Amino acid sequence: MNPGTATTGPSGAGRDVLLMLRRCTWRHWTRFPGQAAVLVLILALGIAVYFAVRLANRAAMGGFQDFTGLVTEGGDWIVTSPVGFLPDSVLPEIRQALGSRPVHVIPILETTATRPRQSDDEEIGSRETLQILGLDLVALGNLRPADDPSPTGWLAPGDAPGKGTEDEGTRRFFELLGNPRSVFISPELAERDGLRTGDSLRLVVNERVVDLEVRGRIPVLPARPAPPAELLVMDLPALQQLTARTGRIDRVELRVEDGPDADARRAGLRELLAGLGADRWEVTSPGDRRRTAEQMTAAFRFNLTLLSLLALVVGLYLVFQALDGAVVRRREEIGILRSLGVTESAVRRAWLLESAVLGLAGGALGALLGWAGAQGAVRLVGRTVNALYHATHARSAALHPGEFAGALALAVAGGLVAGWGPARAAARTPAAKLLGRASAPAGSADNRRRLPWALGLLAMAGAAALLPPIPLAGGARLALGGYLAACLVVAGTG
Repeated sequence: MNPGTATTGPSGAGRDVLLMLRRCTWRHWTRFPGQAAVLVLILALGIAVYFAVRLANRAAMGGFQDFTGLVTEGGDWIVTSPVGFLPDSVLPEIRQALGSRPVHVIPILETTATRPRQSDDEEIGSRETLQILGLDLVALGNLRPADDPSPTGWLAPGDAPGKGTEDEGTRRFFELLGNPRSVFISPELAERDGLRTGDSLRLVVNERVVDLEVRGRIPVLPARPAPPAELLVMDLPALQQLTARTGRIDRVELRVEDGPDADARRAGLRELLAGLGADRWEVTSPGDRRRTAEQMTAAFRFNLTLLSLLALVVGLYLVFQALDGAVVRRREEIGILRSLGVTESAVRRAWLLESAVLGLAGGALGALLGWAGAQGAVRLVGRTVNALYHATHARSAALHPGEFAGALALAVAGGLVAGWGPARAAARTPAAKLLGRASAPAGSADNRRRLPWALGLLAMAGAAALLPPIPLAGGARLALGGYLAACLVVAGTG
């Protein structure tokens, strides 16, 4: 190659890069495919951990469910106590203040339950968490769709009365409410566990084993998602008795009837409730509840993301070492090409392009591995969220396009970061030194020059570990200094 043609204009620079890729990169990849595969796999594992955690976090928040909305079609405003429970004496007070306004008042008590342990070896937290709603089932009759003829929609298919016997079905429905152990289960749970009307369902509620009686299935409302398997419904007084919370409720949901000026009536309802409650209760919307849930879990989800990024940092360090060693192995080829007129910038661009291709391949493979791993991770994340924060029914993670693109971008960026040092070393080392076998190999610096940097990074890690946590919304705190210290330890020891 003529040195002049190698350095004149974009076309010459492009030919230099292609020459580097063909004579150096592609040649080594075909001769040593295992080395390239290992580099791709290292990046893929780091991206897989990050991507799995991101998908699990997204699924856990996407699975946050206002279970009440699946039964009542949702509310417009929610009345809750600032601390603890509301006394159910607020119900007649609210109803009297509403007067003739077309507003549905839905008192709710909510608790969780699990199945009893089957053996002493059973892992703690591995059992399914069920959500039990206590609702005024009689009042729910006012919310049923127009094509639902009676409260018998709560009866199991085998119990529903035939056509023309609506009164008989209603009578039997109220008889069921007289049993304080009656529970209505989701159709999915009934099919999955083979539960039928009259079967006993043993649960642990408030650290006490109780036997409930399956009396029907939760109806599936038109144009609404099917109730998740974890949802159970009891009559409000029955659940109050079961949980020893007689006279107390978690919240009151209010729904304004559709019609003319519905938005104005909703706004007026909030003002009325806020003025009536004063300092006794808070008035929020379902959207407020979701934002509160996101704030509660923000630190938890951010912590998981940072932990996953630590795995990626370790992977990038290994890739850096591998690319640094690749410069040593290819020093003769680089020296020959440099002596033929290939410029420093062409060497650097070719090396960075190789790093970007490795990152892209590793990112694509890692995203697929991460999606597979997220199916198990979402259960672990959901279990923690259920235990500490709020109810979620997430059991699988979808392959989100935005997260997939973000993982690919992170992998390519990580590959470029890992390849920048070796690329700079390969480009700046003179050709004569590259061709001299007795000289120090390219890409490896004197350890005496690296030692001060290593000690400095370790000292910074010690200082970062002493930083106080950062307060977040909702009272959570983020130990950002601890994560920074971990990254600095990896860099310093490396």
